[in-house]
Amino acid sequence: MSWEQASKYIQHDVRFKLLPKVSEKKQIFSAWKIQRSKDERHERRTAIKKAKENLEEWLMSNVRMKPTLRYHKAEKYFADEHLWRAVSDVERREIFDDVKKAIIKLDAEQKKVTKERNIKTLGDILEGMDAIDHTTTWAQAQRILIENPDFARDTILQGMDKEDALIVFQNHIKSAEGHYLKEKQNEALRIKRSERKTREQFIQFLSELFERGLITPTSTWASLYPTISADRRFENMLLTTGSTSLDLFKFYVEDLKNQFYTDKKIVKEILVQKEIVLKDSVAFDHFQQWIREHPKGKKISTNSLKFCYYSLCDKAIEKVKESEREMDKKKKKLEESFINLLQSITPPIEPETEWEQILELIKDEEPYKAIEDDQLKEQIFNFYIRSIQEACGHFHGPTKANSTTTSSSKKKKEKKKKKRKSEEDHEDDRERKPKKSKKKKKESSSDEE
Repeated sequence: MSWEQASKYIQHDVRFKLLPKVSEKKQIFSAWKIQRSKDERHERRTAIKKAKENLEEWLMSNVRMKPTLRYHKAEKYFADEHLWRAVSDVERREIFDDVKKAIIKLDAEQKKVTKERNIKTLGDILEGMDAIDHTTTWAQAQRILIENPDFARDTILQGMDKEDALIVFQNHIKSAEGHYLKEKQNEALRIKRSERKTREQFIQFLSELFERGLITPTSTWASLYPTISADRRFENMLLTTGSTSLDLFKFYVEDLKNQFYTDKKIVKEILVQKEIVLKDSVAFDHFQQWIREHPKGKKISTNSLKFCYYSLCDKAIEKVKESEREMDKKKKKLEESFINLLQSITPPIEPETEWEQILELIKDEEPYKAIEDDQLKEQIFNFYIRSIQEACGHFHGPTKANSTTTSSSKKKKEKKKKKRKSEEDHEDDRERKPKKSKKKKKESSSDEE
């Protein structure tokens, strides 16, 4: 468009008169024309570029684009497609060639990835098959592979190139042979390291038992054998040479003893300084708090502190038990003295003798006074009566006469009870009669009045 043509369209616009000079107007028009031409060229290039990019993306994703597809066949396939026709023939051919190269490259990369994947997968399968070792042949390996479930499920692996598979197998056999020879050469060193590791694991196992409180400085092999023998680390020790599990156990317990004696000495010193007398009723938490407050006590491990606590508590309990034993001896001696007293009563106590009958006879005796509990005295008496009855029954045997005597003794007891009851009733009647007579006297006196 020329200046004359443009001026016809814009001369009636208000903005056209802003510039009074025609030369200025022409200068601005020329600058606009140049810029517009640049913009149109840029838009065309952008549109062409976009069309080329769209065609390239479309060809890359099209299933008909193969590495072997030729351009003249592609024209037949894609002639009616808008994206294909939107690009010129020259540029279309260039794009087709570029896409074809990219597809060929992608196909080669995919084949390479598939090959590497198959090589690794087959190697892993061979590595995990115990049936294949350094003596296995390729023919034997093929038969074994067919029966392998991982190989049977992998359809991609089954399409692997036979030559590649043979190379993988050969490498695997070479590796297996190398491992076999190396293992045989280093067998002595490996066994030595394995035995050392086994001993370390067993010592670690003893440490675990110590942490759980199962091993103490006073533990014996016989007491812990069921627990130790049930662990696989003990079984592993049976296969080693040199120090046995018993030797390691003795060394470990000996170290614990030495540490325990040291820690116990420190604990006793702390308790003496704090003037604390430990009793079995004191909880471990309180005991631990006392010891931890002292600088030396902070260095003692919790397990060692527990052993010290139990050891000192056991001594305190033993003192209590000793006191209880002395009390039991004293009680038994008092009971024996009381039984001797019962045996010395004249006339002798019979099986049917009642506690109340002898109470007056013995209440002033020293064995009777020595026992403060009246219920205990009666219990001892009942025990003595039962012993007499058992002795009588054992001596006479279960005869009819004995049964009649026992029944007669029961009758006597019942008679005595009835007699006591009648006497008590008679005494009650006596108490009631004076009351009645007094009432009659009062009534008679009132009548006279």
